Amino acid sequence: MTQKLREVFPLTFSTAECDEGPVLTHRPGQATLRYDAEGPDAPVWTTLVFRHTVAVRFTPDAACAAWMISAYTRVCEVENSALLAELSNVARVNDGAVSASARHFFVYFDHVGCWEVLADSVEVHDDS
Repeated sequence: MTQKLREVFPLTFSTAECDEGPVLTHRPGQATLRYDAEGPDAPVWTTLVFRHTVAVRFTPDAACAAWMISAYTRVCEVENSALLAELSNVARVNDGAVSASARHFFVYFDHVGCWEVLADSVEVHDDS
């Protein structure tokens, strides 16, 4: 199974100039990733809300692969995800299940790293 990458949507504000973010909040079933960027008059916060979250993984900048960096200032998806397949297989062995609608999203923050989130959906909100 070959993994394929695709853009889900571009982000309005750059993921390169965070002063305080990114900030991840995770609770059962939902992950929220917030980051700040310089807006026209003041810092602007963008929030990515991942619904029905199954797993979250962070890779620090120095260890990011080229495919992770491709998600600079955009949310991308790994189609045919090896990580999602692995977690699904382990869950089956343990008599559980990972949501059949789970997808493998990722976003890269310059000089910080890459956040990967396995979830059913993602939506974006900004305070601009």
